Amino acid sequence: PLYYRGIGPNFEEIRGGSMKRKHTKQPAAQVPAPQPRREVARLSPDPEQGLTLHQVKERQQNGWAKDPVDSPTKTVGQIVRENVFTFFNFIFVVLAALLVAVGSFDDMLFLLIAVANTGIGIVQQLRSKQTVDKLNLLAAPRANVVREGNLISVPAAQLVRDDVAELASGDQIPADATVLSGQVQVNEALITGEADAITKAPGDELLSGAFVVSGRCRARLDRVGAESYAARLTLEAKKDVTVGKSEMMSSLDKLIRIIGILLIPIGVALFVKEFVFLERTAQEAVVSMVAALIGMIPEGLYLLTSVALAVSMIRLAQGKVLAQDMNCIETLARVDVLCVDKTGTITEPHMEVGEVVYLDEEKYAETVVTETLNAFYQSMEADNDTARAMAQKFHGKSLWHAAQTIPFTSATKWSAAVFPGHGAFVVGAPEFIMGNRYADLKEAVDPWSEKGYRVLLVAEYGGVPDQKGLDPRRVSPMALVALSNRIRPAAPKTFRYFAEQGVAVKVISGDNPVTVSEVARQAGIEGAEKYVDAATLRSDEDIARAVREYTVFGRVTPNQKRKLVRALQRQGHTVAMT
Repeated sequence: PLYYRGIGPNFEEIRGGSMKRKHTKQPAAQVPAPQPRREVARLSPDPEQGLTLHQVKERQQNGWAKDPVDSPTKTVGQIVRENVFTFFNFIFVVLAALLVAVGSFDDMLFLLIAVANTGIGIVQQLRSKQTVDKLNLLAAPRANVVREGNLISVPAAQLVRDDVAELASGDQIPADATVLSGQVQVNEALITGEADAITKAPGDELLSGAFVVSGRCRARLDRVGAESYAARLTLEAKKDVTVGKSEMMSSLDKLIRIIGILLIPIGVALFVKEFVFLERTAQEAVVSMVAALIGMIPEGLYLLTSVALAVSMIRLAQGKVLAQDMNCIETLARVDVLCVDKTGTITEPHMEVGEVVYLDEEKYAETVVTETLNAFYQSMEADNDTARAMAQKFHGKSLWHAAQTIPFTSATKWSAAVFPGHGAFVVGAPEFIMGNRYADLKEAVDPWSEKGYRVLLVAEYGGVPDQKGLDPRRVSPMALVALSNRIRPAAPKTFRYFAEQGVAVKVISGDNPVTVSEVARQAGIEGAEKYVDAATLRSDEDIARAVREYTVFGRVTPNQKRKLVRALQRQGHTVAMT
């Protein structure tokens, strides 16, 4: 919120005097209770005027406000009931009830095992619930909205559908929205895993949970509360992940059920023998029967298993690992396929510029290329690892001034700048810049990709670049820049360990598959030479075939990552993913 930044209470001061309206703070109000939803006509408000207070109130009363979303985790009562009312405990309670019936209270110490086992389960699940309930992609407590022509700051819980929000650098997008005016670059890494900044212009959709990294815009809120992308993603992360007991606990439960059924006729026979044939008292007969039956129940093994899993949970917690259910400890031990990313997992997260290959030294000498890149990265905001590595390498001062810049996006895979008097230049993935002319450069690019480098093309462009696409005929290649991530020192040892444990490793990355394959080979991953470009996988059948045949997957989109994991699971694998 603007008035938290210590710049001043007036909107004129914050905007450098460019705006006339006063930036006012709306008095704090109680968050209204969730209302039953009734249909209200959608509006396309003027970005300068926003909604009226009447329209805001109408939406709040009809259930279109940004109400808090209930956590889908189990309640405390559900957790307690699930751990108390088990078949294991039922057997012990029945035996204890028989002892109570005959007044033998001193022989009920065996209940301590049931109590300990139940307590371990309850405490572990309550701790997990407490941690999971805190998960939230949306952290911004307030938002700036336009209402009746005034820009005001309101609690995020008071936002309604069709509100006009003003978003600037550093703001988190509070709800799914559509840009009405202005232009921003947003970082959607928190919700998609892709760190590249994406430009959003009027008409483009903004996803809640993303952050604005540059620019300013006004946007209409389309989906608020539980309907928003961030809320749905958060709910999916929080939902109960228990898919059944582990194989060990399931086997023990099955054993307990079989024994529980057999205990009935055995108990009757023992009681008859003690009471009728040996002519003992009812109390002696019951105590003797219960003692014999307790010995038949493997309660020590049951407790030992729970304790072992609980200790594992504690060890993981000490390593800052959240395990939502004790059974996942054994599931983790049964993983036979591990899916990993490249950058930040196999390699260090930071990139370094390696070599610069000059493609036409007569026209574009080393000094020309260096001067161009110095000017380019002086004008371009370094908003991803590649750009930061390039800006660190080409940081010389330049007198060139850019009249226009087009930032890098994960869709186009290139960025551009226009310098009056010097020309227009593009930097990015060679195959995306060259298009159908990529074959002209393939021989120069492939040797570097095969060594594990990420390769960028620096080219002059004849005309003004269009973000919708480049004309390959206007591209004049200048140089190739090879960048690399260092292999993490522990990576080869780690992957060797997984190979010894019989765990297959699949590398799933958004980078060039040839580059990823070489990096995987350097890290010692078995089968790294088997790679595929995920862009060629069109159907679920293609993906199912690919996960059987290939180890390395390049150019993978976030949605394809989920499909790859599901395809492996359908083939009977227990899959873990970083």
